[in-house]
Amino acid sequence: GRWPYRIQRYAVRRNITAEQVARWRLGFAVEGRLRGRLVIPVRDSKASLVSYTARAVRDNERRKYLEPKHEEGASQAAIFGEELWRPEQRAIVV
Repeated sequence: GRWPYRIQRYAVRRNITAEQVARWRLGFAVEGRLRGRLVIPVRDSKASLVSYTARAVRDNERRKYLEPKHEEGASQAAIFGEELWRPEQRAIVV
């Protein structure tokens, strides 16, 4: 599907490719607290959605990034990209 113009323009400006959108399952919010933001999902090693970061696409937003509220129950332990790690690979997190 097509993304709203503002989010699509931001993605082009940041050189985000269609392949990256598909690989990382990037999305956008059309309503609610995250409305008008690029949504970056965080999945655990089993590919279950456990958290997110929502990035503002306008420069004049008060907060550039929004994280889940405490009551949403998001995991603080998951790391972005974790679902793509393989057991034989080694990850060093700093």
